[in-house]
Amino acid sequence: MRGTFIVLEGTDGSGKATQLKLLFERLQKSGYDVETFDFPQYAKESSYFVREYLNGKYGTAAEVGPYTASLFYALDRYEASFKLEEALQAGKIVITNRYTGSNMAHQGTKFNNVEERKGYFLWLDAIEFQMLRIPRPDISLVLRVPADVAQQLVDQKDKRNYTSKKRDLHEADIDHMKKSVEVYDNLCELFLKDFKSLDCVRDGKLIEIEKIHDMIWETLYPMLPSLKAKSKTKKQSIGQKTNNPFIASSKLGLHVSKEGEQKLDEIVTDSTGPVYAFKDTLNSQTIATALARLCRRSDDLRITLLDEFLNTEALDNQFLQKTLTAYGDDSAKQLTGQHIVVEGASNLLTKKLEWGRLAAYTEQSTRYIYFDQKDKADNYKYYVPVSLEAETKESYISIMDKIFDTYSHMAHQLTSYIRTHSKTPKAEQDQAWENATRAQACDAVRPVLPVATKSSVGIYASAQALEKLTIRLRSDD
Repeated sequence: MRGTFIVLEGTDGSGKATQLKLLFERLQKSGYDVETFDFPQYAKESSYFVREYLNGKYGTAAEVGPYTASLFYALDRYEASFKLEEALQAGKIVITNRYTGSNMAHQGTKFNNVEERKGYFLWLDAIEFQMLRIPRPDISLVLRVPADVAQQLVDQKDKRNYTSKKRDLHEADIDHMKKSVEVYDNLCELFLKDFKSLDCVRDGKLIEIEKIHDMIWETLYPMLPSLKAKSKTKKQSIGQKTNNPFIASSKLGLHVSKEGEQKLDEIVTDSTGPVYAFKDTLNSQTIATALARLCRRSDDLRITLLDEFLNTEALDNQFLQKTLTAYGDDSAKQLTGQHIVVEGASNLLTKKLEWGRLAAYTEQSTRYIYFDQKDKADNYKYYVPVSLEAETKESYISIMDKIFDTYSHMAHQLTSYIRTHSKTPKAEQDQAWENATRAQACDAVRPVLPVATKSSVGIYASAQALEKLTIRLRSDD
């Protein structure tokens, strides 16, 4: 089973190195295989541009700019990414001091416009995790320390090998440090599943080191694999199972046994041909996880299924979720989907939900049905912003009611006109004809409806599309 990737983040002087050491020791004592990394890798050539940048060789941080500076750090992480991936594939717990979140926090301070900053976050995410394909952390814990306290702690540090100065380019700028704390907070709010903040200061003073360590442990412990499961993994790793009745091996590699052929008949439409579909015998999550393995195994997928997913005792949700995340890049997220319904979405929100048409959508259409129905409180169905002051709200509701009254009158009058002047013989004016004439009228008057008009939207989307939708909607907060 793939290992767990943990990152310790936070401003300079927040105690990341100390906490990494304590966490490393505790995990080892608990019986876990642990490997640590420290970023930037100042002792390696891959950090050359980072060192030059932090020593001010390219000018001030503002002069270098966030995108250029981010590439310096990203390439250093790329150099380490192969060892990171190797450790994770070996089932180890990997801990790093800083990672991509540090880039986002420090370089994010250079954006005063919130939307531009969020755009930068998404750009860097794409560069590192999609283009460079460096491993994505399971969790990044942000040790939150106010800038004034952090700068005092920086001054207590021993001499560093990448600079002769007491404070580097970022540490010397208290305004930059204050803003980086704010950006870290922003990251924790925006990317809830990726970043978690731990407040390390009480009453203006740093909490005892051991207490901070306990906070970290309590947060991470539920994410760690059980030592029992870990022991099993050592004996029987994925893809190396013994006594599998469905798979036989020869000099040419693995092939399907007779028992395997019988099993395949239960789960796919064709056990030997080049094109096949899955039957209903496997759940969608298992199928998606198996498909995600395509990028890491050269076998026929049917062999992978029999080898990894039908002869494993503990195919629980946690195992499947970890495997789905571990094998493949973001394309794996296209392999699972979910049906979602959004009730009472304004026309404006509907456009946001359907932006890019990255999913399948159905909605109450203004082309086919009347939108003059009222809710249980006898109000037309339109959105009323909660931020409106009383007087403005009253005026807004009055105007909206008039618009909907006008729409209702026009829609029904036009429907009557179309039906009266219809050339369809009386004998053929059935339910389908009524629906068609109503649709003609609705389609003609729909421009009268305001963007605040509410309706219901049905969505079927892949996990990747839903993730992008969530990020886009949160960026509008």
